[in-house]
Amino acid sequence: MLESAWEILQIILPMLAVILIGFLFKLINTWTKLIDDQRTQAIVQMLVQAAEQEYGPMNDKEKYQYVLDGLNYLGIKVGAAAIEAAVFTMNRKEEIK
Repeated sequence: MLESAWEILQIILPMLAVILIGFLFKLINTWTKLIDDQRTQAIVQMLVQAAEQEYGPMNDKEKYQYVLDGLNYLGIKVGAAAIEAAVFTMNRKEEIK
């Protein structure tokens, strides 16, 4: 009886290990992607604020190009929506003050 339980355990444990390792890889991948997204958002926000400081309240095309150039230099690719969201967030913070 004890031998058959040990044989069953030898079959089940490797399967459980594979499932657990798969779950851990997925969790680590999700966590890493979240950190990358937060870092990218922070960089875009920083570049938008720097562009505002550099070019002032007007000159939207120059500010947009400044942000794109900074992102390209860093090798970060984001869509226009991410930049616009950062501008919106910055403007929103200024309104609250």
